Amino acid sequence: MENGQHVSVSCASLVLQYIKAFFNKTWVERYGEPLGAETATLLWSIIVSIFAIGGLFGALSVSFIIKVLGRKGTLLLNNSFAVIAALLLSLGERAKSFEMLIIGRLIIGVDSGIALSALPMYLGEISPRHMRGFIGQFNSILICLGVFTGQVLGCQSCWARSVLMSWLTW
Repeated sequence: MENGQHVSVSCASLVLQYIKAFFNKTWVERYGEPLGAETATLLWSIIVSIFAIGGLFGALSVSFIIKVLGRKGTLLLNNSFAVIAALLLSLGERAKSFEMLIIGRLIIGVDSGIALSALPMYLGEISPRHMRGFIGQFNSILICLGVFTGQVLGCQSCWARSVLMSWLTW
């Protein structure tokens, strides 16, 4: 595999095993029987794809929200979506509810769709004229850098033999 694809594939398989174990544990506690392989795959597919569906809703609704609240107001409202999603995602395991993970991913998808549309407009509006191009590109570059950093730091197989793994997981 070229261009770092092995990093994302190995990380996805680690997350897949953890999430499917969570699904099965929750299912057994609720219904007294193990989760079927097909149902586990369906739930995993929903968890993965619901983010993109939320992003679509966010991107399609952003023009209406901007007309009502303006660019700054839209970004401030969007922060509430991020807080709600963070609460749902962080408390889903404690509440033994994979539905909270699905709803949290949907809401953070809406948040991302709104942010990816409203933030460049707002940055272009507030930046000095001679720096608008630089600031507009800087947003995209930082998104890519954040995704890459998250994949590298979240990949236990990359850090398993490293001294840094203990530092990253403390």
